[in-house]
Amino acid sequence: MKFNKVLLIVSSILILLPILVGALTWDILPEQMATHWGVSGEADDWTSRAFAVFGLPMILLVIHWVCIIITAADHKSREQNKKAYNMVLFIMPFASLFTNGIMYAMAFGLEFNMFSLVFGLLGIVFMIIGNYMPKTSQNHTLGIKISWTLESEENWNATHRVAGKVWFIVGLISLICVFVPYKISVFIMITAFVAAIAIPTVYSYNFHRKEVKEGKKFKKNKKLKKYYIISGIIVCVILAVLMFIMFTGEVEISYDEDGFTVDSMYTQPYTVKYSDIGGTYFSEEYIDGHKVFGFNSAKLMMGTFENDRYGKYQRFTYTGNNGFVIIETMDEKYVVLGAKSLGETRELFDEITDKIAG
Repeated sequence: MKFNKVLLIVSSILILLPILVGALTWDILPEQMATHWGVSGEADDWTSRAFAVFGLPMILLVIHWVCIIITAADHKSREQNKKAYNMVLFIMPFASLFTNGIMYAMAFGLEFNMFSLVFGLLGIVFMIIGNYMPKTSQNHTLGIKISWTLESEENWNATHRVAGKVWFIVGLISLICVFVPYKISVFIMITAFVAAIAIPTVYSYNFHRKEVKEGKKFKKNKKLKKYYIISGIIVCVILAVLMFIMFTGEVEISYDEDGFTVDSMYTQPYTVKYSDIGGTYFSEEYIDGHKVFGFNSAKLMMGTFENDRYGKYQRFTYTGNNGFVIIETMDEKYVVLGAKSLGETRELFDEITDKIAG
C-alpha cells in the first residue's frame, strides 16, 4: 500500500507543530511541565521543559513512522480501504495535538475538567474507529487480528461488522460519561472497554465453531506463525525493559560549596542549599507515605510523597531500607534520604552534617 506523500508530510508536520508553540512561548513556560495526570484528574508527574517541548513530539513522530512502515509492509494492504489507511496517518497527529495541547494549557495556568476532556476524546475516537472497522479488509496490521479472523475472511468480515457496532456504542457511552461523576464514569468506562474487546472475541470464536461444524476447511495462514513470533518478541522486549527499570537505578548525591544535589537516572536532579536547612535528623523508624508524583520500583522510591507527619515531602530512598536521613528546611518542608543499608545511611547522615557544619 502506497501512502499519499502529501498526507505523510502533512501528518508529520502536525505531530511536530507543538514544538513551534513551545519555542515561541519558551520564556513563559515553567521549568517543570506536567506530563501525566492521575485518576483524580490532577497532575502527578512532571518533566523538564526541554523534554516536554522537543522530546515528546519527536517520540510520537518516531512511533508514527514505525506504524506507517509496518502497515505498508503488509502485502494485503494493496486491497485495503484507502480511507481506513488514511485514518492511520492521523492517529498520531491527533494524539500529539491533544496531549501537547493539554500540557501547554496546564503550563499556562488554564483549569478544566480532565476527565470530561479525556472521555470526550475517547468517545470520538471509538466512534470513528467503529465506523471504519466494517470497511477494513483482512490484513495483519489493522483490525481484530486473532487466529479465527485471520484464517477465515468470512469470520473477519462478520466479526468486524459486530465490532464496529460495539465500538460505536462504547463511543456513545464515553460521551455520556462526560456528564457523569468521575468515580462512577471510571467504573462504567472500564466495563465498556472490557466489553469492546470481549464481545467481538467471543463472537469470532462462536463464528469459528459454526464454520467447523459446517465442515469448512481453513487455509493455513503462513504468516500467522510469524505474526505470533513477532508479537511474542515484542512482549518479551517490553517485559525485559520493565524488569530492567524495576530492579536498576542508583541514588547519587554530589556536593558543592553551597549545597548538595540528589540525582538518579529516573528522576530530575533535586538540589538542597545548606543555607535552607533548618535541621538534620537520623531515624531508624520506617517512614511511610504514598507517592504524589515521581518514580517507584522494586528498588527505589523517589519523588514527592505524602504522609500525616511530614505532609508533602521529597523522598530519595532505596526500597526496604530501615535508616533515613531527615532534612527539615527553613520553610518547614522535609527531604528524606536513604542509602542501600543502615550503615551506609548513617555514613550519609554524618557526611551531610559535616558539610553543613563546614
